[in-house]
Amino acid sequence: MANIGENMYNRRSGAAALKGRMTMKRVFPLCCLALYCVFCVVMTPAQASAYIDPSTTTFILQAGIGLAVAIAAGVSIYWRKAKKKISKAVGREEVSKDESDNLEDL
Repeated sequence: MANIGENMYNRRSGAAALKGRMTMKRVFPLCCLALYCVFCVVMTPAQASAYIDPSTTTFILQAGIGLAVAIAAGVSIYWRKAKKKISKAVGREEVSKDESDNLEDL
């Protein structure tokens, strides 16, 4: 009976026992990531012999220009809002030239 009691006190609890070990929840994502990386390295060709036709190039150019215009519009809107808040905080009133300046926060 003395051995049973000693074993109970020598065993670590569940959380303490798993602290130093890799659990399945930690190992599985790492294995999936490693397998994916190996798959990508093996399946990627050394040299890509591809042709990009003019219509594809035009599409990529249009997408880039559209993205640039969208970013510029977003920056412009938030720049006006920030400028208006700073002007109010300083105590200077700005004369509104545009109807869009009168809009509340979106």
